[in-house]
Amino acid sequence: MTRRTIGEWFGRALIGASIITELACLPAPGGGPSVTTVAVVVPVEVVVEAPPGDAVWSIEVFQDALAPYGAWVEDPQYGAAFEPAVDDFSPYVDGYWMSTEQGLAWISDEPFAWACYHYGRWTWRGRWRWIPDTVWAPAWVDWREVEDVMAWAPLPPAGVDDGPAFGWHGGRGPELATPGPRHRWVDWGVLAHRVRGARRLEHYARTATGSRWQVGPSPEWLSAHGVQRRRLPARGIGRFDQDQRRDLEASLERRRRGQRDRDERRARDEAQQREDRARSERVESDRRAREAQEQRARADQDQRQRGDRARAEQAENDRRARAERDQQLRADKARAEQAENDRRARAERDQRLRADKARAEQAENERRAREERDQRLRADKARAEQAENDRRAREERDQRLRADKARAEQAEKPARSRTRRGPSRRRMSAGRRNSVRARRRAAGARGQGAGRASGE
Repeated sequence: MTRRTIGEWFGRALIGASIITELACLPAPGGGPSVTTVAVVVPVEVVVEAPPGDAVWSIEVFQDALAPYGAWVEDPQYGAAFEPAVDDFSPYVDGYWMSTEQGLAWISDEPFAWACYHYGRWTWRGRWRWIPDTVWAPAWVDWREVEDVMAWAPLPPAGVDDGPAFGWHGGRGPELATPGPRHRWVDWGVLAHRVRGARRLEHYARTATGSRWQVGPSPEWLSAHGVQRRRLPARGIGRFDQDQRRDLEASLERRRRGQRDRDERRARDEAQQREDRARSERVESDRRAREAQEQRARADQDQRQRGDRARAEQAENDRRARAERDQQLRADKARAEQAENDRRARAERDQRLRADKARAEQAENERRAREERDQRLRADKARAEQAENDRRAREERDQRLRADKARAEQAEKPARSRTRRGPSRRRMSAGRRNSVRARRRAAGARGQGAGRASGE
């Protein structure tokens, strides 16, 4: 663990000490668990003497002095505020830093620098707006150390933690105290994402009257970077000697006296205007009373006329209402009659349709009955024809059988006669008998087939 102490500054009494310990993890002896150290920062505060001259004792001092260089506006939160009439304006940019016994002081050639950079605070309302105050400081800024850059931003009013990010600017080493163009500063775009986590410079100066401000980098840092301490200039820093104060007080008294004269003239003018308005109001009241009386008379007459017109209109409306009612009744009666006629027409049409349907069904039933009767007649005729065909087939079969039997008997007679004549004839007769039997069987088969066909 390392320790560094910032000693007495500029020969003044040291009120506080800054002890900074680095965060480290040191192994314990014997391989035990490591020991973690924690950083502790105690602000440094020194008592300083205010520079020669008096501070502003009233914000009225700023009113006339700054009016040529901008506009005084009414801020909804802080009251009277000043907006510099400078394009692309940003506070604490056009100028340089001077190391003094009171800390780093902002030196600028801007005509409002003596007031706006040594008194009051800055806020953002779409553009930078200065909130006046009567407490002096070499600069009212917040300081941060961002690696090798010292960054600053205008302090916001009390109760506000931080101003806008684009209020931050920075410089490196000796360029802080070197006059030059504004673009030499490190722009807020480079600092914005790093300045929030950067270390705040907790170095403060306090006067015997209780004024307190940040003084910026330590004397060691300034000396190491070649920034030499100087004496504050007598003018342009918002401090006034006796002659300047007398002149300002006289100017302020003239302003107040002129304001009182203007207020008295305004009061006299307002009193005269009130008297003139009262007189005008009385005349106007009399005129209005006459007009009101005439208006009431006209109103009464208009009311009577309106009453007559209203009664006439009411009578006309009643007549029209009766006519419309009668017309409506006639229309309703006509619609009812039409509806009844339509109902009767539908009933008659339905009745005709039912009668037509009944006749159609009757005709269909009669047609079906005729078809069934014709079908039965055809079936009876077919059965009669089939029976006749069967009868004829049986007769033809019987006739064939009789013919076959006759032929067989005829053939049997010669065989018998041959049988009587000798054995050889008997053998021939047997062969013939076999052929006769075969012809008979064939004839019987034909007869049975014809019988089955006639039955089918």
